[in-house]
Amino acid sequence: MNRFRAAQETGPRRKQSRTGQTAPDRAAPETRQTLGDPNRRLWLFERSAMLRRMLSRRRVLGAIGVGCAALGAPRLAFATLARAVTLPELVGLSRYALVGTATDAYSRWETVGSSRRIVTYTRVEVTQPIDGRPPPDTSLMLRTLGGRVGDIGQLVHGEARFEIGVASVIFVAPDEDGVFGITAMAQGHYPLGTDPDAAIRLRASPNIPALTRVEGSAVQRLVSRTVLEAESLVSGVMHAP
Repeated sequence: MNRFRAAQETGPRRKQSRTGQTAPDRAAPETRQTLGDPNRRLWLFERSAMLRRMLSRRRVLGAIGVGCAALGAPRLAFATLARAVTLPELVGLSRYALVGTATDAYSRWETVGSSRRIVTYTRVEVTQPIDGRPPPDTSLMLRTLGGRVGDIGQLVHGEARFEIGVASVIFVAPDEDGVFGITAMAQGHYPLGTDPDAAIRLRASPNIPALTRVEGSAVQRLVSRTVLEAESLVSGVMHAP
């Protein structure tokens, strides 16, 4: 990691006024530290955001951005870049890891942070835990950012997006308000699909962003696994010394 270097500037030289008096020195600018090193900026982001006990969905809004448009407007393409979370981070940040099926959903306007946003509440029927920690109820109401209310739609890039009737492996955690959501957004959501060999395997969330540092990440380790294999991986993380 490169160290910060302070760039110090000196003020202008004294100059004579028309009356022959010497003008006072101007105050020298403060010593500043440069953030030009991209590796340093990424390190600061990891320390301040991804390694917290719980991911704040309010802060994520500023980093990822929200696309808002009338439903009839042309669809725009956006690129989203995020740092991949590791499996130990994903498990550690989550209250539950489970298999569940989305059965119902609705969207409404809510105040998130200091802004009015559309959020979607999805009811998920719990099939089984994969971390040995079953939730107290057989269904969970999960909140995700984005959705449609009337003629207005909001798309939050990198957020998990459920499909009604489709089972998924999900990692769940409460946010600052105590409302359950998906840990690490789309990186904590793995829809289940059947392969040509008839095996049911985890797939990447349809709204997964482009990821950096993918090697050894949760997405790399979980995608294409069976539920049993995913359960074994999560158990290995939880029982690691």
